[in-house]
Amino acid sequence: MSELKNSGRERDQAEKKVDSEVKSVLTKYTFVAVLVLAVVLMLLSSRGRVEEFDPESVFPTIEETSLLFINESLLPEGEEIELLEIVSIDYSEIEWGLYSYETIVKYYLSGAVRSLHTVWEYRVRDDSVDLSQYSLDGKEWLEP
Repeated sequence: MSELKNSGRERDQAEKKVDSEVKSVLTKYTFVAVLVLAVVLMLLSSRGRVEEFDPESVFPTIEETSLLFINESLLPEGEEIELLEIVSIDYSEIEWGLYSYETIVKYYLSGAVRSLHTVWEYRVRDDSVDLSQYSLDGKEWLEP
């Protein structure tokens, strides 16, 4: 009888071990499946926004952000721009949903005309614009 009890216990322990391993594998694969599903849903949800995007709709944002950049990073404290004017904006699609904008901005400061050349990147999926490079003379490029 005791041998039957021992063999029954060993079998129960073996079954519990197998059950535990199966649960562990299922948990791992469930996590991976949920992660993949989340990425697919994210891509599908941004697809419509990317396909309907008008690259010229970013122009006002670039103008406003250029003004902020000049005021915060290029001007001495207490100075203010008298007038900001976009001279040119050229854009190109780098990859699906990512655009590059090259701009030349003219601004007036204390009666003098100055120019700023910039390169912006706009990511449609997360609606973000980032300054990647700028130049005060169009020759020597700096990172912000």
